[in-house]
Amino acid sequence: MLRTYTSGHHLILSKVMFHVIQQLMRRFFLLLLTLFSLSQAQELGFGVFLNTDFRLEPEITLRDLDLSDVNLELRLAGGISGPIEFGARLRQDTSSGPLGNSRVQAQYDFSTLGGTQFLLQANGVIGPVAANAGWQIFNTLPGDFDFAEAFTDVRPRLAVNGMAFDLGASYRINRTLIVSAYPSLYLVSGDGLGFRLNADLRFARLFDPNDASVLLLGYLEPGGESSFAAFGFEFDFNERSLPPIVASAWLGAGSNGFAPGLRASISQRLPDINASYGAELGLEPYRTDIMPYRLNGFYEQEFGNGNLRGDVYAALGDETVPPLTLKVSYALPF
Repeated sequence: MLRTYTSGHHLILSKVMFHVIQQLMRRFFLLLLTLFSLSQAQELGFGVFLNTDFRLEPEITLRDLDLSDVNLELRLAGGISGPIEFGARLRQDTSSGPLGNSRVQAQYDFSTLGGTQFLLQANGVIGPVAANAGWQIFNTLPGDFDFAEAFTDVRPRLAVNGMAFDLGASYRINRTLIVSAYPSLYLVSGDGLGFRLNADLRFARLFDPNDASVLLLGYLEPGGESSFAAFGFEFDFNERSLPPIVASAWLGAGSNGFAPGLRASISQRLPDINASYGAELGLEPYRTDIMPYRLNGFYEQEFGNGNLRGDVYAALGDETVPPLTLKVSYALPF
């Protein structure tokens, strides 16, 4: 994805590299043609990113390819302001009726400059228990391939070779009380182990029809150079007169000092005009695992036979992420 390259990454592609890229692109499009002959593509997407570093990146995606009981997504991007990127994502869903359901997915991304990441994840629900497990291996930052990942806590922003192990569970104690814990372990070359824990206690319909949660978040960086712990309270608005809103207030302390924090999100579907919008805000100065100040939003509108979408990403506190990035995309269903 779009990022700030060091001088060592500013490479002039040789004739050999151009030949390699051409071969990769040819194979990619041959694969697309093969898949079209095997299955009906559900959505073809075109997008372009532009950020305040004046870096431009086009993107082509092919989503919801139904190959028997497996869903496939493909992505091709870059080539103007950076390397060419390829990605594939597989997903399989199974259902056991009243007993529960499960999902297994795998994702692999790589670039012509050697960046790579692999994710294998499984989650499922059986009765009152929901559980998940995941494994990642990477030598890139979150967001280098899928820029939206830079604005989530999919994993800490560790700019090194490493692995991540995720394991979590949620248990419904009764109709109104749910407890969850999601620990993650990070193994980084040369720095050893790190740890992060997300936990919450959710009170469903505490203020009928609204939910409330008590939150806990902690992080220890591999090598122990930075860490923090935070305690929060979240309110989930479910009023019919309001769009879905989730807001939380925090108190955190760690390597960046002691400070309050705030998170908020809003999303809504507008069926009368065939549109939807959403936004997320994070103001968490104590955090050392992801960007402490971040804002992203989108607006999507039905246009012609497809959907036109605009995304905006704004960030402070992380020099590897441009202060402002825009994306315009168009998805055409088949």
